[in-house]
Amino acid sequence: MTVDRGSLAGPPRLRALSGPRSDSLADVLERVLDKGVVIVGDIVISVLDVELLTLKLRLFIASADTAREMGLDWWTTDPFYSREARSLQQEKERELRDDTMRALHAENEELRSRLAVLESSVRERLPGREAAAVESGAEPSTGAPVDVAARRDEARPFWAQDAERRHDGGPGRR
Repeated sequence: MTVDRGSLAGPPRLRALSGPRSDSLADVLERVLDKGVVIVGDIVISVLDVELLTLKLRLFIASADTAREMGLDWWTTDPFYSREARSLQQEKERELRDDTMRALHAENEELRSRLAVLESSVRERLPGREAAAVESGAEPSTGAPVDVAARRDEARPFWAQDAERRHDGGPGRR
């Protein structure tokens, strides 16, 4: 170690012997960006030996070229930063939407064909009058037309039916 006696005011300063110290801030910054620097730290908050929160901090400082060489080029695939990535994402969404629509149409056709098979098997098993009633939407046992509105009311909860009757001017309304 050498003693720096350049300063007359104050105590002498010690510095490590490392050759000429002509490094400017620009030189240091260029070296850091060229090689890269990783700063790692963990913050743990605990009370009475019970860990409440853990923060794992990882900071990587480097130039874009150095990061790309290391495989860290997320900004080229992030739609927020790249127009090409945004158009690729939109194209993938369109393809997914088209595939979903094709799958839904195929499923719809399959369900229609299965329903047709079931209806034909029901018609074959029922006697003539009841098969005709199934085709016309009538009640199979009596042949009377089915009241679709009444069946819809049966499926709805009683409070919805009651509220509708009151609103229509039924017995609960004065």
